Amino acid sequence: MARVLAVDIGTSSVRAALYGQSLRPVRPGTHLHYRWQVSRDGSVEAASATIERAVAQAIDGALQGVTRRVDAAPWHRRSTARSKG
Repeated sequence: MARVLAVDIGTSSVRAALYGQSLRPVRPGTHLHYRWQVSRDGSVEAASATIERAVAQAIDGALQGVTRRVDAAPWHRRSTARSKG
């Protein structure tokens, strides 16, 4: 059965969830928060490594227990997963 991995990288958190062919979540997704750093001048930023780590952990959590196969389309990337067994 084909599945779609959806990843949402927001301003304070990353979410990842695996959806089935009926476009319903296969199971609860992963939601991870990260912190912004505020400088003395009032600027706000987050380290790219922090965001990258949160994205990787969210994807790993959403795909836990499934085998992976990645298909790419020219206009976006899409990951499909199949259940073990």
